[in-house]
Amino acid sequence: MDDLLNHFAAASNTTFDAIPIMFSNHGVDPTLMDDVVIQAKRFFDLPSEEKMELDIHKSDNFKGYTPLLGENTDPENRGDLHEGFDIGWEEFVNSSETQRALGAEPLPNSGPMQGGNVWPSAQRLPGFKEALLKYYHALIALGKTLFKIFALALGLNEGFFDDKVTKPAAIMRLLHYPPQTGVVDERVIGIGAHTE
Repeated sequence: MDDLLNHFAAASNTTFDAIPIMFSNHGVDPTLMDDVVIQAKRFFDLPSEEKMELDIHKSDNFKGYTPLLGENTDPENRGDLHEGFDIGWEEFVNSSETQRALGAEPLPNSGPMQGGNVWPSAQRLPGFKEALLKYYHALIALGKTLFKIFALALGLNEGFFDDKVTKPAAIMRLLHYPPQTGVVDERVIGIGAHTE
């Protein structure tokens, strides 16, 4: 692992300021993403009334469901034609291996991005929560590896960021963009111009 980290750190010295980075062969099991795609389709196929029970506006920490046109990134438009479901950090007790790898501890609701997620019932969507959390935690673990690479590229000790990334504020979003058929209103697009 050390050789791999050093290799990427050396290569990243020339790219940090120049280009966005896309990762492949990153070690995240592709079946985890496949499972999330299946679960997302199941969720977005639910009736609107059921999804609205998880309305993000009922949450004080930006977790839950956002309906079609529920966001508007461009004030000149009438709304963004997508719906979403947002989750954040939650201890995943079914994976002791993930917990050990992350040094995970439950987060108190101590800020706008922290606190519990909202979930559809396990009876209604069995496996939904588990699939999302497995993938989320795999991505958090990948992110922690990237921080090691960043540290090495900056000439720091590989573990420099370890104590600074103990409480992930990462939000994972499932998004569904329905097809636009018939007459298309040019002020209703998938998502307006924005930056990440």
